[in-house]
Amino acid sequence: IIINSNLASVYRVQGNIIEAKKILKKIINLNPNAYMAYNSLGSISIENGDKDNAISYFKKAIEINLKYADGYRKLSNTIKLKKDDQLITKMENIYNDKATDNENKMLISFALGKAFSDIKNYKLAFRYYEIGNQMRKNLLGYDSKKDKNKFQFIKTTFNNDFKNSVKKKNSVFLKIPIFILGMPRSGTTLTEQIISSHSRVYGGGELSFVSQSLVELDWERNITNQKFIEDFRLSYLKKLSKIKTSKALITDKMPGNFLWAGLILNSMPDIKIVHTKRNAQATMWSIFKTYFTADGNGWAYNINDIYKYYRMYEELMECWYKKYPKKIYILDYEKLTTNQEKISRELINFIGLDWEDQCLEFHQTKRTVRTASASQVRQKMYQGSSDEWMKYQNFLPDYFKS
Repeated sequence: IIINSNLASVYRVQGNIIEAKKILKKIINLNPNAYMAYNSLGSISIENGDKDNAISYFKKAIEINLKYADGYRKLSNTIKLKKDDQLITKMENIYNDKATDNENKMLISFALGKAFSDIKNYKLAFRYYEIGNQMRKNLLGYDSKKDKNKFQFIKTTFNNDFKNSVKKKNSVFLKIPIFILGMPRSGTTLTEQIISSHSRVYGGGELSFVSQSLVELDWERNITNQKFIEDFRLSYLKKLSKIKTSKALITDKMPGNFLWAGLILNSMPDIKIVHTKRNAQATMWSIFKTYFTADGNGWAYNINDIYKYYRMYEELMECWYKKYPKKIYILDYEKLTTNQEKISRELINFIGLDWEDQCLEFHQTKRTVRTASASQVRQKMYQGSSDEWMKYQNFLPDYFKS
């Protein structure tokens, strides 16, 4: 069962959902009480827009294991709870059980934060979000000094008349990236869904090719060398070329690539970068209430850490705007929600494509979405999500509101 579970995970990462589901169902046939397999099937269903089946799978997982915290977390995120819902009582019992370890207590805290938010008990919601975040930060052992040094290193490197660049066109490769970057929870998934609704674009999702190439090429030692710029370009585009699609344009919506916008534009000067920007408070709050399954966002689990990171991000993006004018399209999330067609047309035009009406019907596009926004992009465009943070104003520090 362990081997099959690992194999199913590999298939999911590769985007081979059909094989992943086959393996998970095989696990359940071998062991009908394999609650984690049901949980994984629920996650796959969410990623593919099948909310009803997802709910059934998550419910089955916690029915088998009454204390399965991650199953409750995912179910809580998928449904809207009501007052006196027995699910809330069950989650509180898990939280208060002395036998619940720290990791499961953390997961159930995020679930309870969402639950109390649903029933408009914002004080309790904030309390549980705060507890869950603090526990997540402790488990990750985050140190803000490392991020501060990294941002400073990147800014210094590219501000010192960084002139190394590649003049070659990407046309030697069959696949060309469209980078969508910005802070998490700023609208990157929605933006990718709009762009990938175009007939000439394949939605690649959050590709790790930039970070993989940086590690492989030992960026901290070699980034200022001309050869590094050329090697980075070749490394990234080779990885991109292995994606199985007949479409030439592929989106890469790893939000954290904003750190490397300068490197990307120097190494691939003819590609397109879309920077999604949302109301600062809305973005920071949305980050705070989200549990990220990957371990890379250590800064995302404390209000003060989030605020500091956001300010460093803003300063770095200003550097990129000045150094690469007209190379980066700023997509304003709030403007997109209030004037969908105008902004969508501007976006598609910036990429250099002819307009297609299906870009307005992005919610109907059938593709796997493996982010915290998987459910939202299955809905039509809606307004008001950027105002949610205001419900928690009384519990947030004054500096957060400015």
